[in-house]
Amino acid sequence: GQNTWTELRDLRFAARSLPAGFEGAFGRLLQTNTSLRSLTLDSNAVGDATVVEIADAVLKNQGTRLSDLNLRATNIGARAGDALAGLLRSNHSLEVLALSSNKNVGDSGIGALARALRENSETQLRKLLFAGVGLGPPAGESISALLRSNRSLEWLDLDR
Repeated sequence: GQNTWTELRDLRFAARSLPAGFEGAFGRLLQTNTSLRSLTLDSNAVGDATVVEIADAVLKNQGTRLSDLNLRATNIGARAGDALAGLLRSNHSLEVLALSSNKNVGDSGIGALARALRENSETQLRKLLFAGVGLGPPAGESISALLRSNRSLEWLDLDR
């Protein structure tokens, strides 16, 4: 039969609806899928390992069209922030990245993301949602430097 995963455009697992053991499927899906535009894992405690897998897979997939990645309240920390920074350093498809309510991302992860976006002059990222990620003065400095050079961002949420 036809593999419908290859034509999938929008995948949402919101509010703890992710089936047990499904976390490992995202890397396999995102390595080859060129139709997926939106992935929402909002309020699922997937953790750093799953987000590292997602970032690596999207980075390897030159045909990716993923434009909206919602990782709000997914129990991630600086390790996931670093992996996403690696992705953002060269990605041209992402337009929205939501990391809100992940207090362990902290200054280190946000700093890495801001530096990566400064290095990517062709980024298409328009919206960054960083509310409740444990920001301190170091992250503030990194974000300030990003805002001085970035031309794509239209929306930045830093609410506590």
